[in-house]
Amino acid sequence: MTAANFAAKRRIDWERLASLCVEARRLKSRRSGGEELAELARLYRRAVADLGRLRTLVAAQRSSEAQQAMVDWLNALVARAHAEIYVARPLSIAGLASFLTRDFPARFRRSWKLIAFAAGIFLGSTILTYALCANDIALARSIGGAGLEHNAHGFGELGRGHDGASDVTTTAFYISNNVKVAFMCFALGISAGVGTLYALIQNGITMGVTLAFVHHAGDTENLITFIASHGSIELLAIFVAAAAGMSMGHALIVPGPFFRAVALRRAAVSAVTLVLGAACLLLVAAFFEGFISPSSLPMSTKWLIGGVNAAALVLYFAMAGRAAPNPKLSSTLGYITH
Repeated sequence: MTAANFAAKRRIDWERLASLCVEARRLKSRRSGGEELAELARLYRRAVADLGRLRTLVAAQRSSEAQQAMVDWLNALVARAHAEIYVARPLSIAGLASFLTRDFPARFRRSWKLIAFAAGIFLGSTILTYALCANDIALARSIGGAGLEHNAHGFGELGRGHDGASDVTTTAFYISNNVKVAFMCFALGISAGVGTLYALIQNGITMGVTLAFVHHAGDTENLITFIASHGSIELLAIFVAAAAGMSMGHALIVPGPFFRAVALRRAAVSAVTLVLGAACLLLVAAFFEGFISPSSLPMSTKWLIGGVNAAALVLYFAMAGRAAPNPKLSSTLGYITH
């Protein structure tokens, strides 16, 4: 096949790709543009392959300047399509609102089994460790060490409530630690999910030993009061991030009909949505952990706030996003899966 014949055969698709590049921004701003954006991604991948073949044909056949110009034109088209697909757009308030009210809760419901599994691993490790260590301080010390025992005693005191900037400083450590735990659970998913499971079990054991230390110190009520207002939000964020990591690991182990690299990229769509949602949950939890949990508010008030937050989470994930997903975000995240 000559370069001219190949170009004539593929030109219709190239021209369609060029027109979609022109309309890309408008398509992303409307709800009905999902199919065209998916088509843009498919045509882009084909054009990349076409560009390589056209260059080979032109070089081998000593083609004319017009055909070399066609190579340059197709190269520029591929570059533009790449920019439309992969260059990030500025985050808008409307886009964030759509993500929080539609895409994240919808993805949460589709991933509930993985989230529940992550919660079971973490809470199971916590309960088992606490059961073993609650009446065996020597075992707790052998597992947790002196440093964790010292931190646990300080942690138990937080529930007593002390107004002032020192409370925010103290809780900053726990906020940053939980952010680290959540994103470690996600990042370790690339190890076929084994790293995520290890992180969940390790942190569950740490939580169980901490509860045992606090129990021995007689501060259990203070600790539970401290975590009442923010605990449900913070733990759920960790479970969601872990589910995102495990979805990546599952794609590596069970790629289905796809190559593992393709399966991993497909899983990344849901994983990114879950991780971004987990980050939002952690921000909300940070507010309560920094200003409500260590405050001198009555114990009953903190428990009431915690109950309201837990009920709000149930209603949010049960009701929000029941309408069709936002094609703007779904297409932006899903270019690579079509």
